[in-house]
Amino acid sequence: METIRKDLEFLQRKGILFRTHGGAVLRNSFTDVPIDVRTQEKIEIKKAICMEVINFIHDDDVVFVDPSSTALPLGKLFSFRKNLLIITNCFEMMNELKESRNEVVFLGGKYSRSGNRTEGQFVSDMASRFSYDAAIFGTDGCLGFDGPGTQTEDAMFLNEIILRRSKCKILITLAVKFERTSRYQYGVFQDFDALVTDKIDRDLNHKLKVGKIIEVNRFDTE
Repeated sequence: METIRKDLEFLQRKGILFRTHGGAVLRNSFTDVPIDVRTQEKIEIKKAICMEVINFIHDDDVVFVDPSSTALPLGKLFSFRKNLLIITNCFEMMNELKESRNEVVFLGGKYSRSGNRTEGQFVSDMASRFSYDAAIFGTDGCLGFDGPGTQTEDAMFLNEIILRRSKCKILITLAVKFERTSRYQYGVFQDFDALVTDKIDRDLNHKLKVGKIIEVNRFDTE
């Protein structure tokens, strides 16, 4: 049992599967990985990514943050900006913002247990009523796409709405996501003003037609 536990932990760190109570589930393009699993992955890299992202946020901005585990460290960093209006449909982000002095709007809708977020028509309707100075997006996988992808149809439609209504669009992701597939593509790389990630392959860097690519220092998380 001890050997199996260690093997499962190793495979989870590699992103091949994620552990559940009493077992494990293979990670693939049909799996919406629970956010409580994703929040435990590559924590230091995610913090470094968010340290770069906060430089794109200015006082008085209206900011959208999607339910990306990579974006969660922004919750604390927003305290360095004044008079923000922060909009999200992510419960984990709301926990990070519960003591914020900035104004926070939560997009209400149907609850998704796996993503700990809201989804559906109500979320899209609310999101379409704002104009965003900056929007931060994650991705579940990009392999085979010329832009970021997501595992759910609801997330695809919502992100498309936000992209159309945002002045500055920032894509944040771990480099490993370029090697993973997902079901739905919600944009193309040219849509984004910046991509913030850890070290990516040089050939891939040249192929991505993003306004600006920022690579943070790579951390040993094994």
